[in-house]
Amino acid sequence: MILKITLEKIDSIVKENDFSDTAAIIGPLISSNFDYLSTKSKLKNVPKIAPLSTSPFVCSGGISVGHSERNFTKGNDGVP
Repeated sequence: MILKITLEKIDSIVKENDFSDTAAIIGPLISSNFDYLSTKSKLKNVPKIAPLSTSPFVCSGGISVGHSERNFTKGNDGVP
């Protein structure tokens, strides 16, 4: 089962939690949700990591994006 997180849910999580002692945020996994989370001023000083990005590693403004092979979740035979 894939949990769908709406932008409203992201807003709720950000509003209801204190991130002042947070070392880093890993995710959300969906890139559009990650991009939205990254716009939140309350989290501007919290490093954010996009773990499933297929882009090369980038670190800018507290956002870290690592490179994952497109087939990293597949078994040895290439089948998920």
